[in-house]
Amino acid sequence: MCGVRIAVACRQNKARSPFAELVIRHHFPESLVTSFGTEVTDGEETSDFAALTAQRWGLSPMKERTTSIEKFIHGRFSPELLIAADQLVLDALNDAPILCERRSLTDELIHPELRPSDPDGMEESHFERELAKVSNTVMRTIYEWIGVKNKNQILAFIPRGTTDISQTIAHAVFEANAIGATIIDGDCRAPHDIDFQEQNLMPVDFDYTLSMQGTLPKLRENQVLRHCRELDKPEKYFLSQSWKRLVDFYAKSRSVVIITSPRRSKSRTLPDSFLSSYFADSISVISS
Repeated sequence: MCGVRIAVACRQNKARSPFAELVIRHHFPESLVTSFGTEVTDGEETSDFAALTAQRWGLSPMKERTTSIEKFIHGRFSPELLIAADQLVLDALNDAPILCERRSLTDELIHPELRPSDPDGMEESHFERELAKVSNTVMRTIYEWIGVKNKNQILAFIPRGTTDISQTIAHAVFEANAIGATIIDGDCRAPHDIDFQEQNLMPVDFDYTLSMQGTLPKLRENQVLRHCRELDKPEKYFLSQSWKRLVDFYAKSRSVVIITSPRRSKSRTLPDSFLSSYFADSISVISS
């Protein structure tokens, strides 16, 4: 994606749009990206928590000051794609003299549970989850816009909570058997040994972070690929090209089923299920 020009807009340009700008720069380094707000003046401070989250997730430093729509227009940046954080922002841009294709991160084609909300005023774990949704949907939007499709179907199964993991694995295994898919464990926080045994699955351990460097394991039926160790903070990895390359490798020969982390644990909401499934063709959230 060489030289594509993308602008991202939200209301305040303090969290969603500057964070999406970083994700696009990180994932599509040849693109030219900027962000602005429809209801903000220039030079206000952006979100400290969004900036800290970006740092923890391995992204570049986030812009410290906001950009108004007036400054964006006068700056003569000519995007090929304008991405709005939600439909209200997209509607607010109806009369703006920005000539390009426009998309919303809350488009009806996006799974309802993936559509990000404005995180302003949310407590930190919920704020973090909304930034993960922004990351998922902005990458999904760009891949769809440039016409990149998976060679074979990729399905993601997300447990709604930690008590739904066993049921989710059962659903995933049933679907994988029905379509002859490779199973990949995308929950790098905790092992699922007992659940895999109950489904007659044999784990194959591999260091996911090395997928760009060498040969990936061959998987037989009734095997599941999992990360070789527990990652306490896997968000940085899921935003890397290494994770995309790993799933793409297996999707070249057959369909892939990804078992993601839960949407929430007993103590906090979790962002990684949204980060690990951004390229999935289908997402199912499972409740027991």
